[in-house]
Amino acid sequence: MKKIFLVVFVFFFHNTNAQVVDSFEDAKKEALAHNKLILIHYNAPIEYGNIKTLDFHFWQEINVNELAEKYVVLTIKTLERRLIKKKQEEISYKKENRYMKIVDANEKELIALDCYATINQVDQVLREFSLSTEFMSQDLNNYHNMKGFTTALKISQKYYDFAMLLDEKSRGNFISLGDDYLDEARSELSKKENHYFEKKQKLDLVGLYRFVYLFELKKLNKKIANFKENEILEENLAQFYFLKYVLAKGFNNENTSVFDEKAKTIDGFEYFIKKADFILSKKLQ
Repeated sequence: MKKIFLVVFVFFFHNTNAQVVDSFEDAKKEALAHNKLILIHYNAPIEYGNIKTLDFHFWQEINVNELAEKYVVLTIKTLERRLIKKKQEEISYKKENRYMKIVDANEKELIALDCYATINQVDQVLREFSLSTEFMSQDLNNYHNMKGFTTALKISQKYYDFAMLLDEKSRGNFISLGDDYLDEARSELSKKENHYFEKKQKLDLVGLYRFVYLFELKKLNKKIANFKENEILEENLAQFYFLKYVLAKGFNNENTSVFDEKAKTIDGFEYFIKKADFILSKKLQ
């Protein structure tokens, strides 16, 4: 059985101001308090070639101190898994074993690298995701304090919006993170809840947002055809017409005046129009 020990990663970070912790719970608290992502480093106490190269060269040769300060750092020490091959004992790692990964304050994974990663790959990932989570701060805290349908749905939408503030290279990771929270919301929704059908319909509509953020408008057009306009509940009209507006603008439909009328009758719809325009502007860049 694989044994896992949590240890403070002192050796590599003793000369840095990085926040170093020795448990997942402490890591999550620090991440929430300081609007940071969590850098989890899996350290194998063995003389395994590539692990040794990464640990004893990368962390010293590259200016990791500056990068590490932008994360909450947690190291997990794992004992190696051995197998016999060609009458010699060799060290082997399962695919799920990681060298490092980056997660948010609720331990949702953004990206991971295995033990075969190169020094350049590790450096690139650390630089690319050294981001503040202040944009999602309130919703991350709400989810942490009360995990449920509403908090999961809200943070999923916040991650979708945050993705559009990033360059295309890392955008997909945050959209996928939003998907993870959406799945969480789906698992939290019970048929016994009040307003179940309203929540289920809203969840299904928000589930189409990823096609907007990924600019997959043909897929969106096909999916939204499953929704009948006269069956959309009043509480979900803004989400429904947001999707319809994106399609109209995205396909260069000049007749968008109907949405000006919707903005007058649907509470908060002006916000959705501005959001759609902003998202579509990214497509043109």
